[in-house]
Amino acid sequence: MNEVNENDIGKLLRLKRHEQPPPGYFENFLHEFHRRQRDELLRQPLWRICLERAHTFMLQLDRTPGREY
Repeated sequence: MNEVNENDIGKLLRLKRHEQPPPGYFENFLHEFHRRQRDELLRQPLWRICLERAHTFMLQLDRTPGREY
């Protein structure tokens, strides 16, 4: 593998400094992020989603303030 020295890194950073994302990138970012999260969630079986949510709910119940035994 090629060794990268500080000069190469400096040249690359100077080049990248002037790059900009395409128009509309930041306006669409949150929408695209949420869409990808939903797509990933929907790939899981329904039983796994329900089990994870029940597990999270039970953990939150266990950490409820004021519950002393």
